[in-house]
Amino acid sequence: MSEGKGVQLEWAIVYWALKNAADPQVLQQRVQDFPALEEYGNGVMRDAAIAAVAAATKAGAPLALAFHSDEKAIKGNPEPKTDILLGDHRVSVKMEGAIQLSSGEGRSTAAMFRNVMTNLLEDPSFEEDLAQDILEGIVERIETTPTKMIDPKNLAKAMVRKKNQALKMLSAGQLLDDYNWKVWEANNKKQITDEIISYLDNNYEFKYRLIEEALTGKSAFGPDDLATADYILTPSYYGPIDAKYIKKTMEVVKIQVRAKSRSGITSAAFRFDVASASKTAAVELEPEEETVDEGKWEGLLSGTKEKIHTTVMRWLQNFKNTVIEFFERNIKRVIKAVTNQLTVDIVPEE
Repeated sequence: MSEGKGVQLEWAIVYWALKNAADPQVLQQRVQDFPALEEYGNGVMRDAAIAAVAAATKAGAPLALAFHSDEKAIKGNPEPKTDILLGDHRVSVKMEGAIQLSSGEGRSTAAMFRNVMTNLLEDPSFEEDLAQDILEGIVERIETTPTKMIDPKNLAKAMVRKKNQALKMLSAGQLLDDYNWKVWEANNKKQITDEIISYLDNNYEFKYRLIEEALTGKSAFGPDDLATADYILTPSYYGPIDAKYIKKTMEVVKIQVRAKSRSGITSAAFRFDVASASKTAAVELEPEEETVDEGKWEGLLSGTKEKIHTTVMRWLQNFKNTVIEFFERNIKRVIKAVTNQLTVDIVPEE
């Protein structure tokens, strides 16, 4: 077996989770069925896996119910975000340090954007704010990004490993501009990156859901599918991919276009990177501003005016009743008092 370090870490975590929490016979049977458990568990990622299990233990993860995604045949297109299962936690495993949330060629990245856009458009309240024409233009540019180019420094490698393909990109022994990664990079990379960043900075809800998708795969697979991750695990951190974690990731994510080469053939890859999953969890979010609901305030003000009016009218009515009652009880005394103040002078006629 020769898997990358990331996959080795996944198997090693499952191995040490079972070794710490499961019945030894269960671990023995699992190793017989999946030799990668013990091989990678005691391989180069051993210490990192032990540290990750310690972080998961501290967070209360159900370690005895650990499985690698291959054991549960979790598959999908795009690639599932779930690497391991810890009970009902669907866990995305990340190496310590800088990590990629997502990295794909134009077609797969465009599909991610479209999935998010489609889901947002199901809610009419977002349709006006989505600037759909701008977004569709960006998605089209991403989707049509060339996938078969050559970086001049890799031309010799491409001629050895992909000769027939490479020859189609040459004319008179020279690399054509249409297939030259450096030419494409100079003419397109900054512009398309700036367009994506500008759009996301001005469309909060879309950015939130795009980062959520890059972390979880929720739009592609559905919220309850085993391929959709809902927890993240590193050698120093374990926690849920909840709204708070997504917002923190939005603060630190770096979006860039990088060359992705295989056998000398280069394509443009759209990457969403963060410096560290654990450091992201420690990011302090600014307190969210309270939004003013104008309708609510109008209602409150209207209700207040009505209450004031009712109170004043009730007071006036009570005052009127009090005055009437006073006069009804004391009318004779009032008349006598008034008449006593009257003087009548009788002037005889001349």
